[in-house]
Amino acid sequence: MSSLAELVDTVEQTLRTVDASHHRRMLLGVTDLLVGLSASLSNVHWETFDEVLGRLVSAAEVDARQAVAEHVGTLAQAPPGLVRQLVADKAGLVAGPILRSRIALSDAVLIHVAQSRSQDHLAAIAQRTVLSEPVCEAVAAKGNDAVLRILLANAGAQLSNRTLFLMATRFEDEATLTAGLAQRMDLLPRQRAELLRERRYERARARMNGGAPQAWKGSKAEAAVALRIRIGLDDGDVQHWLSNGRTTEALLALAHLARIPADHVFAAHASADLRRLTLFVRCAGLGTATLARLLCTVERPEARGDLGRILSAFRALSVEQARAALEQEALIGEV
Repeated sequence: MSSLAELVDTVEQTLRTVDASHHRRMLLGVTDLLVGLSASLSNVHWETFDEVLGRLVSAAEVDARQAVAEHVGTLAQAPPGLVRQLVADKAGLVAGPILRSRIALSDAVLIHVAQSRSQDHLAAIAQRTVLSEPVCEAVAAKGNDAVLRILLANAGAQLSNRTLFLMATRFEDEATLTAGLAQRMDLLPRQRAELLRERRYERARARMNGGAPQAWKGSKAEAAVALRIRIGLDDGDVQHWLSNGRTTEALLALAHLARIPADHVFAAHASADLRRLTLFVRCAGLGTATLARLLCTVERPEARGDLGRILSAFRALSVEQARAALEQEALIGEV
């Protein structure tokens, strides 16, 4: 191993030349030497390889850096300085083999890369054998559908409820999300259904708050509800509007009586979120007949489920319980 000193001198000479092919051969040769000797290297040897390869990599082209990363990525341990250098590389082809590897990387490093680099970097992180909750959340916050699909399929990814909710709302393709959730053995059917419901609700809200004027603003429906509020709005008004196909008026009245922002009520209706609609109706102090009529206006009949079961649960629900549930979601208090 005393020849490492000579190797350092040779590298110095190589770095002073402008022959790219000679530089590449030297870089790959040193990398092969590292891989071949990795099982028997001392701390001093690791430091020497770290210095030598770090200098060679700094002056190398992308394809040569990628080749180094692919070789080094096969190791369980690698020179730490070189690892940091490769992981931080702006080229996903270079950073990817290290990000996917078994080489130990701190959560701080992985989160920094996830927040500052490309989708290729994110995809590589998502393939690591084990991923902590904070890293998963960082990847989910920025990844596209391809990255999210990889992350969701990774059994070693520790996906918190927060991260699952984030992924559910960010997936562009609901079919891909549904298939991915079905493959997660750590999720109950109830949890999968809840995530899909939350996605539809948040998507509906996003459409309503996307900059276009809200359909009910300045409408005749809004004026009609405003008039009834001045006279005395009650359950009978809501049932009358629902019975006559005037769903907009009924939803505006529900929002007023429940003291909930109208966009939440319209989003719950548009996304067939029966749980929220039930809570809104109870919070408004309205009756079972009103809830039954409201649920019958949901555009997706298959989402209505067992109407009898829903109405039974509604009767057992107090106004205080409904308001407490909505307060946890920070809906009450936004008005």
